[in-house]
Amino acid sequence: MNSVSSASGASVPTKVPMYNKISYGAGSMADIVMQETIELYVVYFYITTMGISPMMVGLAVMIPRLWDTVTDPVMGNISDNFRSRWGRRRPFIVLGGVLICIPFTMVWMVPSSLGEVGILLWFVVCMLGYSTFYTVYFVPYFSLGAEMSTDYNERTHIASVRMFIGRIAGLGMAPVFELVYNKDLFSNEQVGFTAVALVFSALTIAGALWAVSTTREATYVQTQEKINFIEAIRYTLRNGPFVILLIVTVVSGVAFWSVLRLGRFVNVYYVHGGSESSLGRINTIAELISVFVAFASIILVDRMCKYFGKLAARIVLTTIVMFLQMSSWFLFNPDHPYLYLFYAAGTGLLYASTLIYTAMIPDVADDDELKTGLRREGMFFGVWGLFGKLTFSIGPLLSGIILELIGFKEGQEMQTEHTLWWMRFIFAFGAVPLSIATILVLFKYPLTEKRVRAMRAELDKRHLDSDEEGPCE
Repeated sequence: MNSVSSASGASVPTKVPMYNKISYGAGSMADIVMQETIELYVVYFYITTMGISPMMVGLAVMIPRLWDTVTDPVMGNISDNFRSRWGRRRPFIVLGGVLICIPFTMVWMVPSSLGEVGILLWFVVCMLGYSTFYTVYFVPYFSLGAEMSTDYNERTHIASVRMFIGRIAGLGMAPVFELVYNKDLFSNEQVGFTAVALVFSALTIAGALWAVSTTREATYVQTQEKINFIEAIRYTLRNGPFVILLIVTVVSGVAFWSVLRLGRFVNVYYVHGGSESSLGRINTIAELISVFVAFASIILVDRMCKYFGKLAARIVLTTIVMFLQMSSWFLFNPDHPYLYLFYAAGTGLLYASTLIYTAMIPDVADDDELKTGLRREGMFFGVWGLFGKLTFSIGPLLSGIILELIGFKEGQEMQTEHTLWWMRFIFAFGAVPLSIATILVLFKYPLTEKRVRAMRAELDKRHLDSDEEGPCE
């Protein structure tokens, strides 16, 4: 393993063996099979299968996200300050990986006899549990990945391999979700989603155990001073480059998560005239195309970051995704439903582009260490995750409000021409102004490759007088 001098005079890895990257990436399966299931299907399930008002579901989603305003940064600080023979991150990855499976399965098992209020309460309680254990798992998990290398490009490659492994898990999602709506296999969608949740829970536990079995954490950080929560928040929100990433996360997240959820409604009610089964056949092909394009796009994004820098790659990809969304006006066509496959291919690039953010935060942590003398990846991922989740919660709320305002009627197979037109227009063009704002903000981001390498050189110089560093057993 290539290395540079550490804080102790021992070695800090710059190049990480591929096997370690793959095993670490196995832990991301939960972020694919669980989180994408929740983000893409749970709102739709509660609206269409359980018959709950879109606005009420959107409001209900806000509650666990507001809870995340506490849990994400708190978990980040707990992880940064935690000391054990197994490190700061790995114990929480195992704990969260097991416990998250319980509410993830229960959210689909809601009794229909509870009535609207009871169903909403069930949904909120399950989502509170899911959000809590997701935080316990993923804040330390992403923090561990950020600590695996000190090299600017290797950090991107670790994130790329993690995402690549995650997408392998995603290969099975399209055919699995087609089976959910298969009346010959399951009596209804609720039974189908519950069965899928049990399978995905098993994958999550296996991935978490593999991830912690081969990764190791540096011990030198366990001798650094602990920092209290308030002070940690203050330092985090005073970091200029990180604040820019937060602004971009919120603006782009609101732009796309509020309109992307309309895509399934446009597909079902405009392209397929309200037929779930008709969409299901095409959607299986579309999901598989999206996954395979994502594989290629992950490699492309990794190369773009290496040759042009993370900032330039992020700006270019944001622009491409904006034009992709605008093209949906033409590609969602009831006369030619298979045109949707071209749009689906583009969503693979959208997915791959998000890896850049997780590759940028380790650079922010270097900037922070220069100022504070502490490694605080947990707090940075905690606060970043908090804002990311807030945008995910605002998304369903806004999409629910949009559906209400344009006259969408849940449980009604045919929607009015007025509703369908506005649904299409907002889906295609609603994100454009915020996408442009995102690009303008990104131009202010100061951590170029040259700047990050200069920071690393300064940090390596500081580390020469530290205690000896070694891996946790």
